Amino acid sequence: MPKSEVPILGGFYQSRSKPLSIQRCVNLVPVIPDTPNKLSSGMLYPTNGQTIFSSIAGEARGGHVMSNVPYFVFGNTLYSIDSAGVSTSIGTIEGVGLCSFADNGSYLVIVVPNGKSYTYDKATLAEITNTNFRKSDTVRFKDGYFIFTASDGDVFFNSELNDPTSYRALDFGSSEVDPDAIVGQEINHNELFIINKETIELFQNIGGADFPFQRIQGANIQKGAIARDSIIRFDDTFAFLGGGHNERPAIYQVINSATANRISTDSIDEELQRYSISELENCSAFSYKQDGQQLVAFTIESASRDSVTFVYNSTASLRAGYPVWFQNQSGIANNKWNVRDIQYAYGKMLCAIPDVGVTYLDPDTYTENGSNILREFTTLPINNNGQTLFAREMELTMESGVGLTSGQGSDPTVIMDYTDNNKHFGNDRNRSIGKKGDFKARAVWRRMGRIPYFRTFRFRVTDPVKTVMLKLTIDVAGGIDA
Repeated sequence: MPKSEVPILGGFYQSRSKPLSIQRCVNLVPVIPDTPNKLSSGMLYPTNGQTIFSSIAGEARGGHVMSNVPYFVFGNTLYSIDSAGVSTSIGTIEGVGLCSFADNGSYLVIVVPNGKSYTYDKATLAEITNTNFRKSDTVRFKDGYFIFTASDGDVFFNSELNDPTSYRALDFGSSEVDPDAIVGQEINHNELFIINKETIELFQNIGGADFPFQRIQGANIQKGAIARDSIIRFDDTFAFLGGGHNERPAIYQVINSATANRISTDSIDEELQRYSISELENCSAFSYKQDGQQLVAFTIESASRDSVTFVYNSTASLRAGYPVWFQNQSGIANNKWNVRDIQYAYGKMLCAIPDVGVTYLDPDTYTENGSNILREFTTLPINNNGQTLFAREMELTMESGVGLTSGQGSDPTVIMDYTDNNKHFGNDRNRSIGKKGDFKARAVWRRMGRIPYFRTFRFRVTDPVKTVMLKLTIDVAGGIDA
């Protein structure tokens, strides 16, 4: 019988019932080609590696680009980075944790949640000390105003026009459709979204001498955010980790002034439920683009289980018609991705890495600052409605001949193993991806024996080489229902 194609585009989908699905996709980006003429319906492309741009010690607390210059907070210091990667210390930012940033081209405002807030006018870094200023958690800029959400969750307020050092006592508003606390805010299509724990309300600038922002009647969303730092803008909209009244947390994307659609899958939601509420409240997110794919990363850290970074591929999801997710991680062992924030400057995606500094994503680098990483994907279970199958041959079509000149990766391999119970993988079988220039290399496995009920295959690459997986085919006796 002819070979059958096994889908490799599923991304991350693990079920509580292991026989249903244990799919993982790690450090491989699911991509659907935007052409009708293609080798397969989708491929797996390697995540970009990282190269050091500017070495800086300390906790990575986020960054921002103003007037084409990137600024990052590491430890208790604000740095600017020039195009050669030289960092310049600007001044002290007290506190810990991720900061919130906004600018108007002349002023950069930095908010330390539930701490102090600062302004930087390209010459002087100073704390905001105006008597009418309230301790804040987030800042955004709209229509000449810096807008803040107060740390007590009761109000949001604004600065004077284009002056983040001046405030009036009565320039504040509240979000009152539902009496839930304000968590954060976002600007989308020139409307101000005030994001509460269970609801979102929309406001517009009506001008005038009094408080300029007025609620838009009927514009509210019955979802809210549990994690302030998960509120992230991308693709002319934004997403967040949260939910509505009496709902478990999930990840939502705002569609319009009245709707937020869930973009997390059942599998992602099940994984989220494994973390405590306090761990979910500290979820952080950032967005970036790689090779035409719009990606949004959500990181959850834990001291009791593996920390994790789930990445939503908005581009592939739009083309596929269903949410496409994968995992990013640093190193070989299961863990989160070490990147805390990404800012685009000098033609590079600049990454803030704790105790490392600023790196940049490099499509021609296949390590993270010299350290190897794991690339892995697991298939759906292959079965024939309960009937026994015999696997005669399987081929993973990859971009071959990618070996390095010397050292690890000079003869790179892909490791295949499998499980017949979706619990215990074993039976490693390596195949060459091809030494440098060996474009005829093929990863083929033969005589894989009897499949008693179903079988799940796993493929891994740890060599620091370009890892592109294009297509998976299998030849079985008895047919295939994959």
